[in-house]
Amino acid sequence: MQVLVIGDVHGCYYTFRRFLKNHWNPENTLLVQLGDLINKGNHSARVLEKAEKLLKKYPHLVYFLLGNHEYMASQSIRIDGRLRGMDPLKQDLLKHNISLSSLDIWCSNLKPIWENKHVYISHAGVSKLSTRPLDLLREDSVIHNRKSLRNIDKLQIAGHVVQKPHYNQKENAWHIDSGAYLGEGLSGVLMNYDGSDCVLITEPTHSKDL
Repeated sequence: MQVLVIGDVHGCYYTFRRFLKNHWNPENTLLVQLGDLINKGNHSARVLEKAEKLLKKYPHLVYFLLGNHEYMASQSIRIDGRLRGMDPLKQDLLKHNISLSSLDIWCSNLKPIWENKHVYISHAGVSKLSTRPLDLLREDSVIHNRKSLRNIDKLQIAGHVVQKPHYNQKENAWHIDSGAYLGEGLSGVLMNYDGSDCVLITEPTHSKDL
């Protein structure tokens, strides 16, 4: 069994769809998307619809994690019933008849991490300074962290900070947010279940997502 980890999609539906078509084999590969599926890009609603279809078709193969944008959206909806600072996202959802309450339910069901004995996947990684990485209210949590990562004796895979995708040997971590919505491609890592034989993949951003 292999694992395919996909970085920040940010509403780039056509790029996400093409990435799956070109690089994911559901017959032998788990799929883990590490958060920030929505916002910034133009097609968040269609990305959400695609994600829900994948979960229904492959409930034991597909995992979507919590990113800071899902967390912020959910918190904003719960506080005042709005998507504060996310007007384009709100308009896109309305156009596709997706209610804010439905988005809140989706976001609330997302887990912050996926892990096994060898691999630890989260949106932003375990900060080397954090004492409570799963306390999502903290700036150094696994959905908000922007600092260097701690070597936790497992391979970490994180996104969140836009940069050239790379492996950091000191951290034993892959950083894979290449900035799809900025036109820099959607990146991911394909690996064995034990974290070995990692292959970096970058699918160019589709013109319809720009």
